[in-house]
Amino acid sequence: MKKISAYTYSIQLLSIREYSKYKLTKKLHERGYFPAEINETVEKLIEKKYLRENMYSKSKAKILANKGFSRCYIINQLKTENISITDNELTELFNEFSINENKIIEDLIEKKLSSLLKNKKKLSLTDFKQRIGSMLLTKGHNYYDFESTIYEIITSKVGPQ
Repeated sequence: MKKISAYTYSIQLLSIREYSKYKLTKKLHERGYFPAEINETVEKLIEKKYLRENMYSKSKAKILANKGFSRCYIINQLKTENISITDNELTELFNEFSINENKIIEDLIEKKLSSLLKNKKKLSLTDFKQRIGSMLLTKGHNYYDFESTIYEIITSKVGPQ
């Protein structure tokens, strides 16, 4: 069986979803293509506007924001793919798609609290705050951004203990 060209394989990948230059290069390298062929392919894809870093970065940032990740987490995640996005660009993106960070935090708290309440295990207010706070921290949110919101939502749903 004949191996398809790096260009053809890249077109197949890009027809399914967007890729960053870094991720596509890595994927081609893992597939066993030679560096010269990879570089030539990537340059050709950029020239033909099939590989668009700016579209990929916006798409990836939007997906991460919709999953509840913080601005800082999104910026750092994109850096791992050698993509830089400024805080201003992220603000524009959030405005363009009506993404509200406070609403994200509230939704995450509500969702986690709901799952904890379904568990039917008796938890103290401190336990609720700790478990929900840990989840928010893993998503990159700053404690000071959610400390008052977490308390308000928990006490409104569970009551002061």
